[in-house]
Amino acid sequence: MSPDAATCTLVNRFYPPNPSITGHAAAELAGFLSAAGIRVTSVSVDGRYSGGVSGSDGSSHGGGEVARVGLPAVCESRRALPRLAGALVEGWALARTLDRGVVIGLTDPPLLNWWLARHCARKKIPWICWSMDLYPDAFASAGLISRDHFIYRGIYDRLRRQPPQHLIALGRGQAAYLRQSPGWNVPTTILPCGIHSETRAPEPPAWHPGPQKIVLGYLGNIGQAHDPQFVSSVMRALNPEKHLLVLSTYGAHTSRLLQEASHHHAVKIVDHVPRHGLGWIDIHLVSLDPGWDHVCVPSKAVSAVCSGAALLGCLTDGNDTWQQLGRAGWRISPTSDLDSAVREWIRSLSPEDLAARKREAESLALHLRRQRDHAFAEIEAAVRNLSRAHRTPRTPVAA
Repeated sequence: MSPDAATCTLVNRFYPPNPSITGHAAAELAGFLSAAGIRVTSVSVDGRYSGGVSGSDGSSHGGGEVARVGLPAVCESRRALPRLAGALVEGWALARTLDRGVVIGLTDPPLLNWWLARHCARKKIPWICWSMDLYPDAFASAGLISRDHFIYRGIYDRLRRQPPQHLIALGRGQAAYLRQSPGWNVPTTILPCGIHSETRAPEPPAWHPGPQKIVLGYLGNIGQAHDPQFVSSVMRALNPEKHLLVLSTYGAHTSRLLQEASHHHAVKIVDHVPRHGLGWIDIHLVSLDPGWDHVCVPSKAVSAVCSGAALLGCLTDGNDTWQQLGRAGWRISPTSDLDSAVREWIRSLSPEDLAARKREAESLALHLRRQRDHAFAEIEAAVRNLSRAHRTPRTPVAA
């Protein structure tokens, strides 16, 4: 590789072999940039991740080689305050490893974007923000802090005064939100998270009931941004002779949901569904409370559609999940009587409707993969342009 090659560092708490979806996304982009001749280093924390996906780690996309810097985890507690304190220390530690080159920073651990805004401005390092979950917005959506609180306003003031040079947003709605809230009027690339090209396993998994039943699934996080009542309503509406709901969850509402699931004959609890098994589920459930619109954009919906599956969403019609993927599914308003709305949906569901939504999913999957390739090319160009303006030969090392 030429000594004058562009230099780039991807920063995220997780990176493969850790199964975090954001880590997979970072590895896929890192592999692409490295194969394109950019010197790439990943900086991450050697911590555990609950849940996640298994499958290709994405790092072989384009065959590039990526250097790794791993920092020790500070705190693995599940309690909120120790976890937040640990996240703040980890974000500080990740940022201080950065010395030169172009930085692509994701948003985990929480407030990593704030640390990068401060550090990159001080070091005069160009920064690209890849907005996954948004902070401090997620704290406000969870009810942990008011948007009028002086700490919240102080964090936002820093983000307004020290914006990134480029933004990678998960959808157009999230990009518009960031243009308005911190006022980031910067070049923007749209790249949904969860895009993959993995084909369905040729043989059905052990839990699959066969073609005589419609298989639904809720996989992944059921946390504060999601409504467990929606999943409960689906459980109660199912006919065990016609339907099966596959449940594989983690997060704040898991215990309650699993306890209820044990009373329903149409529900099968499984430890894990690998990515190549997603296509064996006909309809994936996705939920997002209205207060989390644009703060989160569930990657599970994107991965499901890329597997050729349909969606049933309990979400508003203005968020990026519905705007991007709505034609592959059905939507139930989160403000509706969920039991009644789900029962009506079940009554109206026909094999023809399901087949039509799955055809739309296949079409959307092709579009999403093309969108990913276009976004990667845009990001490569941005890294090269920023690197030319801040040419440095050295890659960052751990402090």
